Amino acid sequence: MLTKRIELDSIIEKVGANAFWKYLIHQLNVEFPGKRDYREIVPKPNARTYFIDEMNDLLYYMEKRIENAYHNKWIKIRDEELVNVAGLMDVDDKIISNDKMLKPIVQSDEGIKAISSILKRLIESGDLPKPKYSN
Repeated sequence: MLTKRIELDSIIEKVGANAFWKYLIHQLNVEFPGKRDYREIVPKPNARTYFIDEMNDLLYYMEKRIENAYHNKWIKIRDEELVNVAGLMDVDDKIISNDKMLKPIVQSDEGIKAISSILKRLIESGDLPKPKYSN
């Protein structure tokens, strides 16, 4: 059993972080030569990263419209049900309960219904190109 102890901070202090990092990479390449498979490490790009401004503007508008739809009910929940709670609350259950309360409010909002109708017509119109890949 080795009893020698090396302080990494002292090595970095003597040679610098960049030189130490290069040494570690070199040693890893020596110990583990060959090709590597990074498919499980590098994530698939998120399509939302590449949304154009108009898409982001629409999503921002939708988010604000939805928040406006449930705003009054959320304030009531926040101020009446989340203040002065005796004991511990199962937060996950409360989130699910809130979602069940707020979703119907959003879905019945006249503005959301109008937007939904317009989007449905657009999708069904055939004017939009179909996605080539599903995954």
